[in-house]
Amino acid sequence: MKEKLIPLLDRKTRLYRYNFQQKDEILLFTARRTGYLEMKSGYYLEREKYNSYCLSVTAEGTGKLTYGGKDYTLHKNSVMFFDQNEKHVLRNLSQKNWCHYYVYFWGSQAADFYTMFLKKFGNVTDAFDPSLIVENILKIHEQLSLPLADETQISLRLYEIMMFLYQQCRSGNAQQSPFPVLQAETYLRENFKKRITLQDVADFTNVSKFYLSHMYKAVWGIPIIRHLILIRFEHCMDLLKETDLTISEILSENNFTDKHAFIAMCKESTGLTPSAFRQKYRKKD
Repeated sequence: MKEKLIPLLDRKTRLYRYNFQQKDEILLFTARRTGYLEMKSGYYLEREKYNSYCLSVTAEGTGKLTYGGKDYTLHKNSVMFFDQNEKHVLRNLSQKNWCHYYVYFWGSQAADFYTMFLKKFGNVTDAFDPSLIVENILKIHEQLSLPLADETQISLRLYEIMMFLYQQCRSGNAQQSPFPVLQAETYLRENFKKRITLQDVADFTNVSKFYLSHMYKAVWGIPIIRHLILIRFEHCMDLLKETDLTISEILSENNFTDKHAFIAMCKESTGLTPSAFRQKYRKKD
């Protein structure tokens, strides 16, 4: 086993424990280690031949998994799932700490669930809200912190995680209800005149911004910020037809900050500059 790990930022965050009670491993899922890892900028872990699967959810910062000849970037709420027998490297990519909840586990069906996940999502995904995974990792850790852990409770929590992943893998492109997307679209149309970030919309819909981005594009076919720009453009064009406001005033009214982009979009959609479009539209009236 090859392992390199510079000490963590704070030993209080080293929450992992081992479950030494493995006599029922054929029947039960068992947790080998669980915890919350805070990795400083520039720190990394390199390892292989570690007999367990790793399932992790990023809580803060940005990390990178190098695995199977590929690099995967991990953001807040990214879910990472891989076989630790294979060589892998984990790195912090940002100046801030990269923090993630994780569990190392094993079980007779673990390989089947992993293969299913890998086929659907690859080793890293932002396609769904991972709150249930984090909740169960914390509950598993509570058990492993007891003087005598209840193996059945640990197995139950791991099985609940696997069933949740099974549901995500069986679902279509919209892994969960499209309701957050509908909420987001309504929020954009009601607030497009304000300065809006992706995080603002995600906070309103109560899902992660990465999940929302994935779902929104799956439903609408375009990124959410691009849709926001199109909504602003539509309203700018309405004002161009219906008012005598200057182009600068119209753009300011709708928080359309890039005049050159607006002119280019107008030419693309109408074949005319904004001034020419207004003049032509007024002549029709």
